Amino acid sequence: MKIFSTLGLGGLIGLGSVVYAGEQQAPKTLAPMVVTATRTPTPAQDVGSDISVITAEDLAQRQRMPVSEVLRGLPGVDVVQSGGLGQQTSVFLRGANANHTLVLIDGVEANDPSNPSGSFDFANLLTDNIERIEILRGPQSTLYGSDAIGGVINIITKKGRGKPRVTARVEGGSFSTFKATGGVHGGNDLVNYSLTGTRLESAGISAADSRRGNPEKDGDRNTTLTGRFGLTPTPNFSLDTTLRYNGNHTDIDGSTVDNRGRFVPIDDPNSTLDSQQLFLRGQGHLTLFDNLWEQILGVSFTHHDRENQNRPDPQNPFPFPGSFKGEKIKVDWQHNLRFSKEHTLTFGFAWEEASMEAQSPGSNLPRKSVDTKGYYLQDQLSFWDKLFLTGGIRLDDHSIFGSKITGRTTAALVFDGLGLTLRGSYGTGFKAPTLTQLFDERFNTTQDDRNTPQLEYNNPDLSPEMSRSWDIGVEQSFWNDEGAVGVTYFDNELTDLIQFSQVAADNFQLINIDAAKIRGWEIFMNLTPLEELTLRGNYTQMHTQDEKTGQPLVRRPERKAGFNANYRFLSKGNLHLQVVYVGHRQDVGGIPLPSYTVVNAAISYEVTNYFQLFARANNLLDKQYQEVFGFGTPGISGFGGIEFSF
Repeated sequence: MKIFSTLGLGGLIGLGSVVYAGEQQAPKTLAPMVVTATRTPTPAQDVGSDISVITAEDLAQRQRMPVSEVLRGLPGVDVVQSGGLGQQTSVFLRGANANHTLVLIDGVEANDPSNPSGSFDFANLLTDNIERIEILRGPQSTLYGSDAIGGVINIITKKGRGKPRVTARVEGGSFSTFKATGGVHGGNDLVNYSLTGTRLESAGISAADSRRGNPEKDGDRNTTLTGRFGLTPTPNFSLDTTLRYNGNHTDIDGSTVDNRGRFVPIDDPNSTLDSQQLFLRGQGHLTLFDNLWEQILGVSFTHHDRENQNRPDPQNPFPFPGSFKGEKIKVDWQHNLRFSKEHTLTFGFAWEEASMEAQSPGSNLPRKSVDTKGYYLQDQLSFWDKLFLTGGIRLDDHSIFGSKITGRTTAALVFDGLGLTLRGSYGTGFKAPTLTQLFDERFNTTQDDRNTPQLEYNNPDLSPEMSRSWDIGVEQSFWNDEGAVGVTYFDNELTDLIQFSQVAADNFQLINIDAAKIRGWEIFMNLTPLEELTLRGNYTQMHTQDEKTGQPLVRRPERKAGFNANYRFLSKGNLHLQVVYVGHRQDVGGIPLPSYTVVNAAISYEVTNYFQLFARANNLLDKQYQEVFGFGTPGISGFGGIEFSF
């Protein structure tokens, strides 16, 4: 897999190490640099943390629209969607809960403070104008504070380079889907700019499975604007601004209880969800004393606005509408002291304020907020260009529950002559209770499924959820780095998980009661038998257990696998094949979900340097399956379009 050797300033706000985008480390000769695991550009082979990297080239080859579709098939990554385009989409890293993953977009914390669980909904996040995505597994609270108890997903948008260039892309296909994208980018030593706009419309499928008598389609309309602007007045000083706006209108379905006492989604023709998201960041970058001292000072702003409108109808005579607003302001100041090539000390300070307000039946929550101060220190050492060590510690001071200390250490041992690399890491993390969990006396919580309401109660005395994790892995390259194989074992322990406990016949209280254990193996293999052909495969076997019930964690398969084959033909054509297998798992209430295999294909051809034709087919085998009990998934579908650039 090709990985860019430089990231630009945007990459300095968060990314990481062991490279395997479904796959693994790029050839050493490319000297790939990653940032998430250490917050500094570091050669991938020198880092002991476990991370996947998806490049802009990968995105172009696969032609996937939402980011969630790109994440499918990666080792240790589970994607769960409640229906088609625009429907609730959750991502689980190595079995941790979806709200245990911190999502960064150009360094902005994208998790929704108004979401009852504090998670990020991937439903409306499109791949347009994205340069790379890095997925860092394991607790990362040492560098990123709360919400990173299970890992970090960092998304970096494209930085303008070279002469001004305009691009336009139009595509359409199944489910009356239409998408138009336009952008302009460019840059020189003084200024750089990149701006992209996208409009996506689709009639969609029924969110409630049509095979269960739900014929009404649930459409989606998505408007996304992304921008990145930079100024470099001197070689040692630069300013950058990034923004991302998303406006979405989605038809959603309701739910009922069947004769077996299970929540089952059903058509609701009047229920819609309007959402807006805004992510802004401005930062300055300064180096002093011949790059010995590097400083990055940034300010970020996150805004989420969700409104569910629903008129009564025969299927749903008692609708449950509501509006929710969440915001987060963050100031962070990072320092990197490079004493030598072998020694880098990183330390910094971060302050953030998260706030929310909500209005729904039985819940009118005025604006509530909490603030957190974080102080972190990390040391990176290398010996003989073979042994690379990283250790860090962090103190967070939360305005409600007080102080919490977390730590992380990693090691990588590289034997260049043998093509062998050994890696290992150990870390702790914490997840602060959400604003809803702390303040909302009664709230409509749906965790990873916004369509199954429950009436439950808050607890202002909650403690943070905690995690402890370690992993160890080995990688072996062969055929002059044209092939590689590796295996990683991981062990996660989650404690003080927040769950509801019945304290009276009609009273449920949130308390720190649950715990979970997760352990498993991740295996990958990369092979380039021909210059034009690349093969990548991975397999994950994972055992999860809820310590309270003794049952497996819901929606996490014990086995899953991914395979990608990419073939360049006639110098200007590209063919990509993807196979994703997801094994048996169970949903809420112990409902079994059968295994499934999905096959996708994409083809493109550059007619000229300025004109390209492309097409893709999803679910080629027309597999019928469910990721969430009662919710539908798209059958076989096709899309195609054209792209211009000048």
